[in-house]
Amino acid sequence: MKKRERTITELREKSKRQEQIISIVAQVFLRKGARRLAGEIAASYRKFVGERLPRVPRSVVDEYLAEETAYRRH
Repeated sequence: MKKRERTITELREKSKRQEQIISIVAQVFLRKGARRLAGEIAASYRKFVGERLPRVPRSVVDEYLAEETAYRRH
């Protein structure tokens, strides 16, 4: 039983991480002006999960954009 409980916990954590990644991607598209694409991502998420896409703090999105910019420069 303990192994099963651990597996369920791991799946929940993985699911939360995936939600956060989807939310970051949608917000990055919003920032870059691809409003329609960000809306489609949010609508698809709402359709499959049944609730709104969770918000990610602005600092997380800024950090991602900074990493992306640094990566492109090298």
